[in-house]
Amino acid sequence: MTSSRTFSLLCAAPVGLWKRYPGLLLFSLVLGGFLVLQALLVISGQYHNLYRMHRERVQHELDLISMVAYESILRSEYAILERVFQSWGEGNPDLVRIHAAAPNGFVLARYQAAGSPESATLPLVRVLRNRDEPLLEISIEYSLHRVEQEIVRLSVQLGVLSVLLMVMLGGVLWVILRMTAVRPLEQEVGRRRAAEDALHHLNEELEQRVERRTRELKESLQALSVARDRLYQAEKMASLGRLVAGIAHEINTPVGIGYTAASFLEDRTRLALERLQAGVLSAEEWALYMNAAQEATRMILTNLERAVQLIRSFKQVAVDPSTEGCRNIVLSEHVQLIVSSLRPKFRGTRHQITVDCPVELEIHGSPSALFQILSNLIMNSLRHGFEGMEQGSMHVQVVLDPSDTVVLHYRDNGKGIVEADRVRIFEPFFTTRLGQGGSGLGLYIVYNLVTHAMGGSIACQSVPGEGTEFWIRFPRQMAAQSGIITC
Repeated sequence: MTSSRTFSLLCAAPVGLWKRYPGLLLFSLVLGGFLVLQALLVISGQYHNLYRMHRERVQHELDLISMVAYESILRSEYAILERVFQSWGEGNPDLVRIHAAAPNGFVLARYQAAGSPESATLPLVRVLRNRDEPLLEISIEYSLHRVEQEIVRLSVQLGVLSVLLMVMLGGVLWVILRMTAVRPLEQEVGRRRAAEDALHHLNEELEQRVERRTRELKESLQALSVARDRLYQAEKMASLGRLVAGIAHEINTPVGIGYTAASFLEDRTRLALERLQAGVLSAEEWALYMNAAQEATRMILTNLERAVQLIRSFKQVAVDPSTEGCRNIVLSEHVQLIVSSLRPKFRGTRHQITVDCPVELEIHGSPSALFQILSNLIMNSLRHGFEGMEQGSMHVQVVLDPSDTVVLHYRDNGKGIVEADRVRIFEPFFTTRLGQGGSGLGLYIVYNLVTHAMGGSIACQSVPGEGTEFWIRFPRQMAAQSGIITC
């Protein structure tokens, strides 16, 4: 509503001014139109004069070129004509093109300025005759760039003069307009201030509404966050349930075999004791009993050891194995010790492992964490990567980068990991051999040790059929970074 009133007032002010001073306004309009028309006429006249003068100059130069060309053609000196054109073009920056052709269209000489013309051009053609027979056609083309520059300069001057005159005329009209319209405008300013106050009040009310709505949205967001955390915990518990079922399945086999062997041993022992007490136990029966007891004992011990290993692996998911603390480690010696301790696992195979580590590299960290990491990587290669292979190779490379970070690169040339499995290898209890001796805890333990205990990072790259690589980075002074290992 306020904008409409302002517009109506601004429209009514010139109408009132016209009614009050019609002669002055009419004279101002006529004078302004006359100035604009005069400027346009001057520009048009100057352009035609400059164009005519330029054309006469080009015509004169064409006459001179025609005379030189005529003599060269009569003497058959076409090379001279070519040099004349070239020299003429280099000495005349406005020359765009010269073209000399015989009546049959054969080009005798030409000159073409470098680049393309930045403005319009003026083309002229001259036909040279010998006894009314066409001898040579010369076409010349000149740039109108200088003419256009002169017109632009003249236009700017006339424009500036016209603007100054219009400004003066506008100043007079503005004084008259203020004398007739200042009071209504002041009234309109008062009305607009009142409208602005009302608008300011409305904005404050809207800001309060927005603030209230923002607070409600924050509360809703917090509720959603709580719900998301609950869903996440529920998913973790569901995942833990599935994983516990998997580890229970793994433990059930050795425990069941051990229980069966123990029951068998108990029955055989009871029978042997009864026959011994009755005095009817023969030497042959005693030997059979001892063989059975020895075999049952071996089975019990082997399967209990397997169960103990599974339980330890399960505990290592949540418990840091490096609670013994940190110490200074000569890394090359420690890696070689780890590899040597795993040599018995290589028996009966042709698999090889090599180590490339600086002899002088010393770190401060957890020996058991490094042992867990390397032993799990090596055993994964032996159990999974080299499955079905007669000879495989593993390589451990350790370097220290300029940021005082240790980079451990482990790779094998095994069968590799498909992409769908590679993205999940660090998940707890993820294994491709569930129920076949694989617990799925090895790489999860490695991930926890590297990221939490050692304050580092681990990444895996693998191409099926080309092997697997692990890149492990951790600080040389682990205690200063992780805050988990006690040193």
